[in-house]
Amino acid sequence: MREWTDDDPKARLLARKQAAILKAARREFLEKGFGETTMAGVAAAAGVSVATLYRHARSKDELFEAVVALRHDPQEMAAGLARMAAIPLGDALVLFGEGMLAMMVSPEVLAMHRMVIAEAERFPHLGRAVFDAVIGHVTGTFAAFLGSRIGPERAAAIAPAFIERVVGDRMTRALLGLDVDTAPGANAGRIAAIVADLVPEAAPSSSKSKG
Repeated sequence: MREWTDDDPKARLLARKQAAILKAARREFLEKGFGETTMAGVAAAAGVSVATLYRHARSKDELFEAVVALRHDPQEMAAGLARMAAIPLGDALVLFGEGMLAMMVSPEVLAMHRMVIAEAERFPHLGRAVFDAVIGHVTGTFAAFLGSRIGPERAAAIAPAFIERVVGDRMTRALLGLDVDTAPGANAGRIAAIVADLVPEAAPSSSKSKG
């Protein structure tokens, strides 16, 4: 997607237009699927011209990738990592796991996954785009945080295993429409056990919770 500097005289206008475009594109992709969504349709839904849309996104693929990446607010993630760094490692990992699980089974993420699954035969590249933007991004961010505490090589091996075990069958259940409890503390005990297995030196205070 198009980027600009803060001192650009049109920065606010560009930001407003791009926000409208991404909101409209998300709605179009989820309602119509990737195949039936058109750049002209997104432009109309966003209230911009097709030429303006193409100045922000060069293709439908680029627009789709931007919509998927919207799940991650860099400032929000940085603030979350700062909070995690200030508490014991085990407790931080439990907090991260709970937040990640809640994000992965949120209605919007589930809707995007279902749309990609439905379109996978015609557009197999969509799966890679979503995996990289969601799982890949979260894994990389988590590995970087964990690496600062236990070393990068060990963190690189633990991060994907941790995420797979935390999300695991919960994601499958959610995709099938089954209930997954993500209330604060609901999964703390289960995640603490995963932490104890993968990072034995970490001792979450939540390990006595039920999850």
